[in-house]
Order: sequence, then C-alpha cells, then structure tokens
Amino acid sequence: MAYPNPSKGNVNVLLYSKVDAKATVSLFDVTGKEIYVSEVQLTTGKNEIDFNVKVKPGVLFLKVNSTQTDYGTSKIIFR
Repeated sequence: MAYPNPSKGNVNVLLYSKVDAKATVSLFDVTGKEIYVSEVQLTTGKNEIDFNVKVKPGVLFLKVNSTQTDYGTSKIIFR
C-alpha cells in the first residue's frame, strides 16, 4: 500500500514481508522508463518505507521486489 495518493513527492509504502530481505523500490512512468530506484532492507513483518522524489506531475507506477518476492505494483498520481 502506498500513500498519500495523490502525492506531491513524499511517498510512504507499507508492506509485510515473510522474510528478512533486501528489496528494490522502483518508480516507472507509463512508458516503462525507470524514474527512481532505491535499495531498502526489509525485516520480517511490517515494514514502512518513506521516500521523497521530485517528479513531473502525472501517473507513475511503484514496484517493490526482492530476489525472493514480488511485492506488487501500485499506481500513484503525482501533482
């Protein structure tokens, strides 16, 4: 789950992990171009990831995945 949506650049991601893992957080535009990427360390259980990006207004896709798990993709509207 990513919030707030729509966002002005500050994004919080809430997810649950079954294992400790290094994960990659990526933002993509509608053409599939990677706009932002960051490595994070996840722990077993609830994880909250906060980041702030400066992007043009529009729709972007947030993807979180690790070598073991694909945590899914969320659509975020940036103002």
